[in-house]
Amino acid sequence: MGGYGVYENRDYIPAYFEFDYTAGFDERAGSATILSGQTETTITLDSRVLLPYLISTDQATVKTKKRGNDSFTLYVDSAPQQDLVISWELDTLPADLKQAIAIKSATLLLLHVAGDLILGAGIASQSLGVDSLSVSVGTTSSAMYSGYSARAESLDKQYKLLLSGLRSQYRVTQFGVI
Repeated sequence: MGGYGVYENRDYIPAYFEFDYTAGFDERAGSATILSGQTETTITLDSRVLLPYLISTDQATVKTKKRGNDSFTLYVDSAPQQDLVISWELDTLPADLKQAIAIKSATLLLLHVAGDLILGAGIASQSLGVDSLSVSVGTTSSAMYSGYSARAESLDKQYKLLLSGLRSQYRVTQFGVI
């Protein structure tokens, strides 16, 4: 007797459910060759790309077309006289997410520290005098505001707007199983 029907009571059923997932953003790189006398080459990807992606190459004249989940095509307008080797990169990280990362790193790592280095945190003026020679530097620096604080505040506002859009776009739908 037994079985795994609806009316059976089992605490453990091996391999009854299986979950598979991939996390993160896909990044790939490679090289391709457009043979002399030809104008395009198709790159077949070893596994499917599940998110929208951008292709960048080391050649300014190379363009992309026919972008699918398992391949894409690189082409040039006129056929090269000799084989053209192209290095390419595929990236699925969205541009708005890259921008949010760049804004946060610029404000936290660069602008706040660089603003404090102009004269130091909270120092509004500095003067030096030797004999009849004197030098004076005055800024609007204070304990609250440093040299780049206006730019940092502007970037912080942009970041908050961008972050609210990213949260709504990438919000995870939660579900439960009873």
